[in-house]
Amino acid sequence: VELTKTAYELLQGHIDVLDEEMVKFDSEITLNTAQQELQQLHQEQADALAQAQAHSIREKSAPVSTTVRETSSTRDVGIKQGDQVAARTSARGEPDVWVIARVMDISSDERTFTILDEDTEEGGESSVHTLPAKQILKLPKAKERKQPKTFSDGSYVLAVFTGTTTFYRAYVMQQAKWQAKNGIWGPYVLAFDDDDDVNNPGYAMNRTVPFHHVVALPRDFKLG
Repeated sequence: VELTKTAYELLQGHIDVLDEEMVKFDSEITLNTAQQELQQLHQEQADALAQAQAHSIREKSAPVSTTVRETSSTRDVGIKQGDQVAARTSARGEPDVWVIARVMDISSDERTFTILDEDTEEGGESSVHTLPAKQILKLPKAKERKQPKTFSDGSYVLAVFTGTTTFYRAYVMQQAKWQAKNGIWGPYVLAFDDDDDVNNPGYAMNRTVPFHHVVALPRDFKLG
């Protein structure tokens, strides 16, 4: 019995020591695992930082786009020096005054046009203006079969009043038609504002206007 008791005590002592060693071992494993996880986290952070730096370098070294958006100064307006045009000579905010004019000069960026009022050729006073491109309208050519736009019956246009060099608002009574035999666009039949027919009170006078003297009515056209 004494031997058994002694053996049991020795065994219990070894078990206690073993438990202590196991606790130390578990602690070491836990510490090692934590250290490994920390090292892995540091490595992931370092990799992420390296990728971010590489991406930043690529962005800085990437070529800058040289695409230029088209503006009114770069587009081809199709107007040349010497061409006849419609030009608005009235000041901003005043009723629109549009006249037939001749292009004398065009700025290098095509933003401004120097024009001569065609009334000069009719014996009027010489009048030269330098105007922005938005105040210049190209006149159509009667011999060009493919026109950018023709105006249908019932639409408003800007047209030269008979016997003058000035444009006024008018209503299309009959649109121009292509005359294949002559290879030319025929005239429009128009009714101008405040142009009453003296023979038919209450009705506007119908006037025949050459094709090349009719252009689109500007959206912001201001009546006098």
